[in-house]
Amino acid sequence: MKRILFLVLLCNSNLLFSQEAKKRLTLSVAPAFPLGKWAEKEQPIETAGYASSGQSFHLRYTNDFSAKWGWFLMLKSQRNQLNADKLSNYHNTHPFPIVGIVVGPGPTPPAEVNIENWSFKKKNWMTATAMGGFYRIIPAGKRSVFLPELGLGLIYAKLPDFLGTAQDGNQRASLTRKGKHGVGLAYSVGLNARHHLNAKYDIFSSLAYFGSSAVKFNDISTTRFYTNGTIVSEAVTTTDHQQVFSSLNLYIGVGIKL
Repeated sequence: MKRILFLVLLCNSNLLFSQEAKKRLTLSVAPAFPLGKWAEKEQPIETAGYASSGQSFHLRYTNDFSAKWGWFLMLKSQRNQLNADKLSNYHNTHPFPIVGIVVGPGPTPPAEVNIENWSFKKKNWMTATAMGGFYRIIPAGKRSVFLPELGLGLIYAKLPDFLGTAQDGNQRASLTRKGKHGVGLAYSVGLNARHHLNAKYDIFSSLAYFGSSAVKFNDISTTRFYTNGTIVSEAVTTTDHQQVFSSLNLYIGVGIKL
């Protein structure tokens, strides 16, 4: 009798483990590597993103609605630091324009000057993405599956403000930009893997490419100031800025079966 009871309990536990929950909640973290123009660091700040590697967090709800297919909803936040060192190097090696109102005696000042020792404060690109999509379920052993997926959604991005200053002999200059927010379309292509630990938890990993449409930031205010002790120049310009976001993210996380 005891042997029969033991066999029944063993069979039930195996059956419980083998029955995969269809719904999951997964929390993951990842390094985020910017790509394309967003990562460009050899152009003026008006056209280059100067984004460095950062961190990404995402929360996923998934539903395996059949043996081969599932759908997901995802919230993702990402932070990528503005590369202050590369910004400084660019301005150290490129002339600074003398624009706007010039006050002071003497001859007409040049249109641009060379000034070194630039220093920029470290700011961050911040993005938040809401996305949904579908994935294919491909078995890979008794406890693991591969999950190639496609997603589409919206991205909310913050253009970082920045302050750069330079002191070179009797020359002083500063460059200031006010940050803004923008919204655009976002998409993702990912190859995920899910490894079942037990009846409640599994390990989730993913290699995903995230991209966006050109997110527009309207009326960006940039102030350029320069003085050499004799003349003072200051100008405020207002322009629109566009940025395409793209990054490669490598996620690792834990899923809870609901």
